[in-house]
Formats: sequence, structure tokens, C-alpha cells
Amino acid sequence: MADLIQSLDDATAQWVLERVVRPGPAVAGSEVKWSPEVKQALEEEFQVSAGSGAGGGISKGELARQALAVLAEDPEKKATIERAVAAGPPAKAFDFGIGLTLAVLLVLQTRVQFSADSSGKWSVKFDKRASGAAEVKGLVQKLVSFIG
Repeated sequence: MADLIQSLDDATAQWVLERVVRPGPAVAGSEVKWSPEVKQALEEEFQVSAGSGAGGGISKGELARQALAVLAEDPEKKATIERAVAAGPPAKAFDFGIGLTLAVLLVLQTRVQFSADSSGKWSVKFDKRASGAAEVKGLVQKLVSFIG
């Protein structure tokens, strides 16, 4: 599966990610959106940093492929990824509807608990029982580097 995901070009990786991830209910009563506070909470929990410069050399496709690698650990999601890859994107140009950052945050919500206290300070807690700690940390690293 890892080879299949890594073989996807940037646009196809983003397309597959969007087909596999669908927005769900807000987490802990708050909709999780990218913000400096969410970034800081992720950096602190996973001990990563954005690196130098916006984008950090991370392409949209690289970020999408890492998110797919995290999702592929779940047998149901793995099957969905395989079906989406087999179907392939439409022949005509396609629009990424939900946005890459939101899609990645939705993937992270499968492994990370986001919560905001009454003052609006965000915190995250990694689900230690999740088997793919390295993949999740890699996804967080790529996300904070991508956003900068």
C-alpha cells in the first residue's frame, strides 16, 4: 500500500484524499480550523517545528500522500483508498472542494483529540493506542512545514 500511495502524482494524491476524507461533526463542540494556536498545540504535542519559510519545501501532493499513509492503517480506509486509486480522477480537471488543510485536519482527528478550553486555548492529545505513531508525527511535521 505504501508503494501505491507514493506512486501517486500530486494532483491524484489530493483527489484520492478528498474522496476518502469527508467532513464530520465538530470535535469537542468546536470546529477545528487551522490557526496559530492549533499549530502551536500540534508542535508541542509532537515536538516538531515548521522549519524555515512558508511551505517548507512540502508539496501539496506530499502532504496528501502522508495523510493517505495514516488513513491506510485502517482496513476500511485502506480499501476505500484502493478503490479511489483504481477508479482514478476524472479525465477533466477537478476542483479540490474541501481544501487540503481541512482534509489533513480531518485525518488527524482520527488519531488526535483536539480540545479548546474556555479561553480558546487549543490542546491536542495523541491517541497512544494508534499503531502509526511515526506516520502521524510525519503528517504533523509536513502540515506545520507546509503551512509555515
